[in-house]
Amino acid sequence: MEESKNHRKYQWLQNLLWFLFCFFIGILSFRLRIGETFEFKNDILNTILQFLYYRAILVIGGILGLLTFIFFKIIDSKLVRRKANSKWSLFIFRLISILSILTILSLLHYILEFELDWI
Repeated sequence: MEESKNHRKYQWLQNLLWFLFCFFIGILSFRLRIGETFEFKNDILNTILQFLYYRAILVIGGILGLLTFIFFKIIDSKLVRRKANSKWSLFIFRLISILSILTILSLLHYILEFELDWI
């Protein structure tokens, strides 16, 4: 019984760490894709635009990270845990799956936003 509680606590902590990793990597990928902010001579306009710029990075990057985590947990529970032979290979499979999911979601966002103009 005690071992089951420790396993659940460890699993909860592990899920939290993977969520934070997906969240921050989603923000980082969107920040790299969107580029640098603009500099204006007007301080008020510059402050407002920088606020909107960083808010957009947090919101869209956060949503991208959240979707990455959701798809990661589905793939992790159904596929990755069954294919891994050791903890090291499990970790590598998880990293590759997160980066693959993030790449697919980023490409899908780019196509919907700029090519088809649906978002």
